[in-house]
Amino acid sequence: MVCVGDKIGVRHKTSMQMATMAYEGAIEGRPEDCWIGIFYVEPIGKRDGTHKGKRYFECAQNFGSFVKPSKIVEEMSLEEALIAQFERNTELEEKVGAMNSSALFLIETPTTELRSVSITDFPVVSLSRETILQETPKCRHLDISNTKITSWKQVHESVEVTEIRELTASRFYKSNQK
Repeated sequence: MVCVGDKIGVRHKTSMQMATMAYEGAIEGRPEDCWIGIFYVEPIGKRDGTHKGKRYFECAQNFGSFVKPSKIVEEMSLEEALIAQFERNTELEEKVGAMNSSALFLIETPTTELRSVSITDFPVVSLSRETILQETPKCRHLDISNTKITSWKQVHESVEVTEIRELTASRFYKSNQK
């Protein structure tokens, strides 16, 4: 179960986006009893925490959204986190470019070429040696800070025969549940 303040994945059209849960409950004028208010890390939302003039949470314009609970991803695999973190989002690029009235150019690097990978704050629950070797074979630094990984044994077994030489795990995931 997720709580307000938790980092979550959100199914957004054809991709997974990272967000923070900011509200849970009813929304005036909406038939469903339960909505999740979220703020994204990028300007892909349509709201600022308000709906029809009523404020439910605080965030910048275009960073907020209200979604049904079925869109929330509480836990994800390393592979899903890599896709969410490093997959090119052309829709967002076009939107940001249009907002800045200039062209936006990104150099896309395949995950297989990355030397440093961070999945900080992603709700990743486990690592997989196979995924590391297949998706990030050249990775020498891995940051798993504030993920939902709980087994040091699993971390060790996952990275021991890879190119990873530096591991950062500076914070442990803490749900806001009481």
